[in-house]
Amino acid sequence: MSAFLVSDGTIDRVVKAFSLHYPDHQPDLNEIGRMMVAMNASALNQRYTAAQVREAWGDPDPYAYTYTEHEDDKPSLAMLKALHCFTYQCAEGNVPESDLYKRVQAVEDGLEEYVAGAYKCERRDIYNLPDYNELPWDFD
Repeated sequence: MSAFLVSDGTIDRVVKAFSLHYPDHQPDLNEIGRMMVAMNASALNQRYTAAQVREAWGDPDPYAYTYTEHEDDKPSLAMLKALHCFTYQCAEGNVPESDLYKRVQAVEDGLEEYVAGAYKCERRDIYNLPDYNELPWDFD
């Protein structure tokens, strides 16, 4: 498996999905995003050497993140694709065992159920939807 530092656009959509899934527990959206960037950086640091991380992504700084709202044509699919990308990139070392990763997976699971219902398909078929495949893997 390889991993990369996802874009702020991907983090923004993960943050939006996370905030919609956990509406009663709302820290600042910037803070949620910073936690996501830190988790992604932790996965990279467990996958690659420090020198490889610095060469490819510099020093990932969670505090540099600022949430931006996006107007997507298909927001549920955009959030889901961002979640798929993000959880894949974070599936390194002990990151998948963390509480935050598990909470993000719960968001992903809930959104998959919603999208499957909206598109009248099985969850496994989401990956074959033309609308899903038109979206980028990592949002700029």
